[in-house]
Amino acid sequence: MANNHYKLVPYFAKPYVKKYFLKKDEKEELIQYGYQGFMRACQKYDEKKGAKISTYSSFWIRKYMDDYIKDKMKNDKMVCLDDSIINMIKQKEEIDILEKYQ
Repeated sequence: MANNHYKLVPYFAKPYVKKYFLKKDEKEELIQYGYQGFMRACQKYDEKKGAKISTYSSFWIRKYMDDYIKDKMKNDKMVCLDDSIINMIKQKEEIDILEKYQ
């Protein structure tokens, strides 16, 4: 069952990588945590309850990835920037560049 659905973890990791600007090694570590959550979901999965494995495992994968992000934020002082702050920084850089050439 796990072999057939192992691509779910990188799929669920994409939003975390974009939101927190994770580097390659951090992304790989996030995916490892996701696989731990996926294995936990495979252990607890019960076909008789009617849910698909992808639906059921999404909770566990996201839970383990959230735990990784929380731990990473606690240890590395990671800060998530809103889009408005990122746009403001980009505009400031553009203004600085324009001022240099005037």
